[in-house]
Amino acid sequence: MMYLGNYSEDATVDFMWDTNDSDGASITRATDGTVSVYKGNSTTQSTAGVTDTEDFDSLTGIHHCRIDTSADAFYETGYDYMVVLSAATIDGQTVNSVLAHFSIENRFQEVDVVKINGSATNGNNATLSLKQLSIINSDGTAIIANSTGSNGHGASFQGHGTGNGIYAGGELEGGTGAGIKAMGASAAAGLHAESELTGPGAYLRGGSTSGQGALIEAQTSGVGMQINAAGNAAALDLDGAGTGSGLDSTGGATGHGAKLVGGATSGDGLNTSGGTEGDGISSTGTGETGVGLLITASGSAEALKVSGNSGTDAVYVAAGTNQKAVHIKGGSGGGEAIHAESQADVGVLIQGVGSQGLKIVGGSGSAGILVEGEPGIQVDAQGSNSYGIQISGVGASGAAAYFEGQAGKGIIINGTGNAVDIDSSSGDGIEVTGSTADIDADITGSLSGAVGSVTANVDLNADQSGVTIGTVTTNTDMRGTDSAFLAASAPANFGSLVISVGGTVNADTVAISTDTTAADNLEAMLDGTRAKLYLSQLNIQASGNDSAISATGAGTGNGATITGGTSDAAGMALVGGATNGDGLLCFAAGTGKDINGDVTGNITGNLSGSVGSVGAGGIVAASFGAGAIDAAALATDAAQEIADETLKRGVSNVEDSADTSSLGALILAAFHSSSTATTWTVKKTNDSTTFDTKTLTKDSGADPVTGVAD
Repeated sequence: MMYLGNYSEDATVDFMWDTNDSDGASITRATDGTVSVYKGNSTTQSTAGVTDTEDFDSLTGIHHCRIDTSADAFYETGYDYMVVLSAATIDGQTVNSVLAHFSIENRFQEVDVVKINGSATNGNNATLSLKQLSIINSDGTAIIANSTGSNGHGASFQGHGTGNGIYAGGELEGGTGAGIKAMGASAAAGLHAESELTGPGAYLRGGSTSGQGALIEAQTSGVGMQINAAGNAAALDLDGAGTGSGLDSTGGATGHGAKLVGGATSGDGLNTSGGTEGDGISSTGTGETGVGLLITASGSAEALKVSGNSGTDAVYVAAGTNQKAVHIKGGSGGGEAIHAESQADVGVLIQGVGSQGLKIVGGSGSAGILVEGEPGIQVDAQGSNSYGIQISGVGASGAAAYFEGQAGKGIIINGTGNAVDIDSSSGDGIEVTGSTADIDADITGSLSGAVGSVTANVDLNADQSGVTIGTVTTNTDMRGTDSAFLAASAPANFGSLVISVGGTVNADTVAISTDTTAADNLEAMLDGTRAKLYLSQLNIQASGNDSAISATGAGTGNGATITGGTSDAAGMALVGGATNGDGLLCFAAGTGKDINGDVTGNITGNLSGSVGSVGAGGIVAASFGAGAIDAAALATDAAQEIADETLKRGVSNVEDSADTSSLGALILAAFHSSSTATTWTVKKTNDSTTFDTKTLTKDSGADPVTGVAD
């Protein structure tokens, strides 16, 4: 038996052995037997991972054995193993033999390393160069590295190619340990990451589910992370992936999610750009009192001031395709989309220099500004001389407010209650003052309030129902003095005019569409002479349970005479109500008839009432369709009367057309027939004309019929 050595875990063991006859000559095995492995003193052997090659390399009697100890958990560290051949036949003999012996990490030899690469190890002088170092410590820290002089690093790691200098993972079995925890001492940084050329100084990646790429916490008043850029480099460059945020920042209970301060000279506190589909800024408040964006100022500073350089916009927001340029949404449960409040100055000041103070352009088919809320906009002014909204135009041609719609409305205001509700406790609800025209726009909706005075032209093109005009001093469209409609002459550009007055309105209509006769007929119809009114169509819609038309004739005149058109039009087409309404419902008065007169046309519908009488010749054979009268249509007595008449009717009436197998043929055979030896002849009732003949077959031996009894 040979000892092969002490192997490391999962190693591969190779060895060779031989077989000989009784004279020592090499021979092969007649029966190979089994090569197996015993562990320690166990009586259970295993063939896992064992490969037995007989006559290796075609050498008779030389055999090779390979054992892969990684193939099965049977092979463990700390044990000796014996390789055994059993039940083999060699030179006619049954052979059981121990072939070899090896161990797996079951030999220990204490080593005292005095020098490494010629340097003594007892003075911290030696440098150990290894291909790989694997350290497992179940009791504490696996690696401790301290540098105590010459500004040396505690540890210096450098990767190669795509390999990392340090690849650190936290606890993998449910613990909370971090992959790397860096803690600074005194004023020194806990972690200092510096890049050369284009590589990142630090690459931090979170777990595949919800793990953070980096978790940084500040203690007491310290900063969790401070990044200082050199030259013109960005201090922090964050790119989100997919739908992930480039920066996800949450403030503490009273802390800010992010605090941004611009550079000392011209640096921006915040400069953002949205990606192909991502938002430039997406800010959402959390909790019951958290706001999406909170900007406050102290002292005399303004909370938010945005100023453009010469010829540039102070704020320019451009949206991607089919996206909103600015979308601000308040939280559920009563949160305002924007809340701007000033203690002693203007709540919001938007000021353009030589251009618009605010310019907003909506996309094709969309509004420039869309505000939704309850109410959509609420502006409160504090103090007796304050304005809710003040818009001032600058320059000779600067309009205080300019709204332009592309093939639509300049301003659209919709409300479930009042579209616009303006309340002033002591001053004017709206005060508009312009250098040329105070208001230059068309009003297409209804104005339910009162207009105090009108000093310019009044052009009423829309429905001005309920408008009270107090004083008109200069008016080219409706001439008058202090009273708006005295001696009024309606101009040609009136679209529709509704005038509500408390007294009597006297009017003399001379012509209707230049037709003086039409005007006279209308006047006659309205003054009681009841002239005829000719219309191309009359459409009357009744309300409640009233009749749409109620017509009463005078004297012998009909209540209504309706004549159809000259072609095939009906004189009257009647359609019942949508559910169970009758097409025609007639009731007679007194002894009159429900319907009096001849009906000369066809009735294609159902007649559910009774018919008094039908004139002579009113029902003809063509009135009955095929199958119109069936068994269900005949009463029992009617069917019996038909049967009685059938039995009483003589056969002579049908003998010329009766079938030879009919009831008539049977009657003729009974009373008008004779027979010979082979022929039965049936005559008609005249006993001379043959109706039918039958062939007879007789049997003289058959029993004759001697009688019939009930």
